[in-house]
Amino acid sequence: HTFTANPIACSAAIASLKLFSQDRTLKKINRIETLHKKWLNALSNTTKISKIRTLGSIAAFDINNNDLEYGSEKVEKLKKRFLEKGLLLRPIGKTVYLMPPYCIDEDLLEDCYKKIEEVLE
Repeated sequence: HTFTANPIACSAAIASLKLFSQDRTLKKINRIETLHKKWLNALSNTTKISKIRTLGSIAAFDINNNDLEYGSEKVEKLKKRFLEKGLLLRPIGKTVYLMPPYCIDEDLLEDCYKKIEEVLE
């Protein structure tokens, strides 16, 4: 494409890769994934969620509610309840995705899961 080998883009990519190694970003991502699995497993014991999946710092789960359909009024209410708790989560139908920044600390991520549990009660 016209931007292939653009020197500015290449320089930015190299700088980004250096930050990954300097800040131990991959270790942070692995830690976030481990925490996702821990708290999603605990949350799944309530039978409120299913189809848990994680990939790096991204986690997703389905809410066990047959009335949640893409674009429905109930999904919008759920989104609003998350926002009222300070969570910027956008359910897509029954599926909720979490994509925290790599710099999130364990306590803050745990607090997010506690708020999710409160919303699902």
